[in-house]
Amino acid sequence: MSITTTPHLNFHGQARAALEFYGTVFGGEATVTTYGDLGMPKDVPGADGVVFGQVETAEGFRVMAYDIPGGTEEPAGAVGSTRRENGTTITTQPFFVSVRGESFDEVEAYWKKLSDGASVVEPLAASAWSAGFGMLTDRFGVTWSLDVAPARAAGARGGSAEQPPAAVAPSRDRATAAPPPVRPGTPGRTDSIRSRTGGETMRHVPDSERRARLAVRHALAPAHRVSGPEDAARAVVALHATDAPSVHLAVWARTRDTTPGDVDRALYEDRALVKQLAMRRTLFTFPRDLLPAALSSAAARVATAERARLIRDFERAGAAPDAAAWLEQAREDVEAALARSPSALSTAQLRKAVAHIDTVVPGRSGEQWSAPQILTLLGAQGSLVRGPSTGRFPTARPLWTLPSRWLGGPVAAMEPAEGYREIVRRWLHAFGPGTEDDLVWWLGATRATVRTALAELGAVEVSLDGLASGWLLPDDLDPVPDAGPWTALLPPLDPTVMGWKHRGFYLGPHHGALFDTRGNAGTTAWVNGRIVGCWVQDADATVRVRLLEPVSDEERTSLEARAALLTTWLAGSRSPTGYRSPAMRAHAPDDSHVIREHVLPEGKPQ
Repeated sequence: MSITTTPHLNFHGQARAALEFYGTVFGGEATVTTYGDLGMPKDVPGADGVVFGQVETAEGFRVMAYDIPGGTEEPAGAVGSTRRENGTTITTQPFFVSVRGESFDEVEAYWKKLSDGASVVEPLAASAWSAGFGMLTDRFGVTWSLDVAPARAAGARGGSAEQPPAAVAPSRDRATAAPPPVRPGTPGRTDSIRSRTGGETMRHVPDSERRARLAVRHALAPAHRVSGPEDAARAVVALHATDAPSVHLAVWARTRDTTPGDVDRALYEDRALVKQLAMRRTLFTFPRDLLPAALSSAAARVATAERARLIRDFERAGAAPDAAAWLEQAREDVEAALARSPSALSTAQLRKAVAHIDTVVPGRSGEQWSAPQILTLLGAQGSLVRGPSTGRFPTARPLWTLPSRWLGGPVAAMEPAEGYREIVRRWLHAFGPGTEDDLVWWLGATRATVRTALAELGAVEVSLDGLASGWLLPDDLDPVPDAGPWTALLPPLDPTVMGWKHRGFYLGPHHGALFDTRGNAGTTAWVNGRIVGCWVQDADATVRVRLLEPVSDEERTSLEARAALLTTWLAGSRSPTGYRSPAMRAHAPDDSHVIREHVLPEGKPQ
């Protein structure tokens, strides 16, 4: 007789995403049956919820999950919390999921994947009873305990009578006990330096300092806010611009006394900020002096990939026997039309002026090529630029123009490696320390490109809590002191929220509540470098904070004060976003107030 015990996790609409994530961490594929599969009408809310789901691997991992019927009022994992104090686990959660491996390398591999978007409770490191032990609360609110199987007594399975494994004696006084051995490169040390092979030392940057750096470098702590829109963009390298109101709201969060008109002036009169499709095929607002670097590197990579896709799809559909020549002619004709026009032109106007771009060609992935996508590609190449807008906050209806007209001359040329190096330099200053994975994801570049830029900059390797090594600029190794108490309300797709791939040190267990299924962040509410909730607007356009975890009375008061300031600043503009997270949707009063017309055609930030 034998029995099998399997963790069964209960979610509020997140079971499928959780199972798919665990499949990527431990291997195996998610098996899912929905309420709709069992007969619930497809148009009934919750029909796509998981009634039975599991992930199982040949190595012995198995977990089950389902979605509790009845809505998503409470994000998964909202009940209870876990922390470590003086070597003791303090928790109000009813259970943990324990995973045990045979070696540190095996456990570390799971840890690195599981920690994406997680809140680390205890960094993975050697302990008195194991060669590796760590705890974290994952992006879905589930707390995991990972460890390496301890050595067994002589004669037991896994050991031998002739050469028994070494015993580890517990100490009554951890303060006087010798520290456990730690391999070079093992994540999780919390001291100020880390040993390198060869006797050198590695600086350690704990999560607390990363949050302090975020507060200072991103101009979010009150004492470190900046004076205007251009400085706000520089603080985070560039501002996300796919969701047009987010540019203005991101500037508001980082500046003193800046109005929506000030942001419009920087964009459309001073032209100190320029919108450009670049990293990850996402629209950003760059400080003007960074545009040459962006065009030569990330934008060029996007343009090359999009051009190859267009040529493939056009030729496959028989729309142009020589699609490369067709696209070149389209570029020349669009540039000529803009040169003839005394003012910038809309997509509709260019479609009429250049008749042969007014076409529809199906793409292999289900999307289609038409005039907006062709103009977007030409913009990524730098042939066109988004210039004046016929709308003002909270909408944006940009017109196309020539870079030479809008910027007063051609954009300076740079070599791709030089462009990447400059963008990586600015990212390290603003977001460092970050991992190689963070940079590869944020840039949408290859690992080789990132490693080359880090080497050319002389970037210094540092250790981080619970993660692989991170990187800092060589002149930026001094500790950054705590910025003091602060709160912030950030818009959807804010650069701070979207700046890293590994977000555990500021996001905690709230990924599922604050990001949509495409990986886009909604609004966020911050306390001292950590996300604690989101914000929405009531039907009367009043900003309200919605918490996902407890905060102190003082912190709540500060958040409410920021909400009141934002309500005044918005001056009646209601729900100015097309990107809303599950937490926002759970608290939004009415879908009818969502402003969607400003979402640009490319609109797929990751």
